[in-house]
Amino acid sequence: MMRLPVRSWRGFRLAALLCAICLAASPGAAQTVNMDVVGIIAGPADIVRVNGSFAYVVAGPSLTVFDIGNPAAPARKGSVKLPDAIIGMALAGSRAYVANGLRGLAIVDLANPDTPAVVGTIKTPGEALRVAVTGTKALVVNRLSGVEVIDVSNPAQPVSVGSHYTEGYARDVAVADALAFIVDSSTDLAIVDVSKGTPTALSTQESGVPPGIVAVAQPASASGPRTVYLFGGGVLQVYDVSNPAAPKKGATSKIAGGVQAVAFQGSLGHVAAGANGLQIVDVSDPAKPSIVGFYKTTGAARDVATAGPLVLVAVQAGKAVSNAAGASQAGVYILRQR
Repeated sequence: MMRLPVRSWRGFRLAALLCAICLAASPGAAQTVNMDVVGIIAGPADIVRVNGSFAYVVAGPSLTVFDIGNPAAPARKGSVKLPDAIIGMALAGSRAYVANGLRGLAIVDLANPDTPAVVGTIKTPGEALRVAVTGTKALVVNRLSGVEVIDVSNPAQPVSVGSHYTEGYARDVAVADALAFIVDSSTDLAIVDVSKGTPTALSTQESGVPPGIVAVAQPASASGPRTVYLFGGGVLQVYDVSNPAAPKKGATSKIAGGVQAVAFQGSLGHVAAGANGLQIVDVSDPAKPSIVGFYKTTGAARDVATAGPLVLVAVQAGKAVSNAAGASQAGVYILRQR
């Protein structure tokens, strides 16, 4: 169980003043996004997710719940420890779906924030790395079988209903309705229909640059195009997947290297880019994505989640900043964008 040191509000303000908050947008881009530090959950943090006023922080094998209703003073609630390190996690309703390495998939009941508990598990082939959830199915990125499709309609007894094999090691998966978007080490983007019992491949396309992360942004309107974003190798690639059987590659633009995670909120993509900190990309015009904000974290930005105006960034401990006591500590930094 984690023991988290307390950090003063004065430290938050000082750290905020000493960090580079934003980067001017290119001509014609949306208004620059500015951010201020408003709180921190101090301690080791590998993954962060948010649902309502609760943040879920992973450090090694432990998942801990924090009430961030008052982001300046996050309140620690309950914690649960899994048998292996947690590598990936997705939230759906009152449950967390956890990629638990060699142990496979674990389902954690979060209904009571004081007593999160594992309610179901299933061993997957190889090592479970990432997970996404759509309806009653959890899609688990797996080193041996590509992406395993798990029926979680009964969380106490999850059942594998099939898998999509990838030529290279599967790296990430994103979902939109019944479609799964999968990237692997062979630079492929695969689109798979998971609406039926057995996953059905609709298309596979060579992206040209090894993507590490795939993300989907909601269209501006119900009639708008469905767009998928691939991040990797310092490049952002945009695909129109309105016709999943024939995706169309669109814009390609430079972005920070070392991307670890992406969280979209509307047309803004928040990119945790390791040693390059946090970047914010505006995709309101998918043909011209533009960088509209930047936050220089003192350590590597490992993960990111959004909740309304709040952006939570999981940061590794980094080098100390001159005259900023404690500014280099690990934790989930809570930013407010304006």
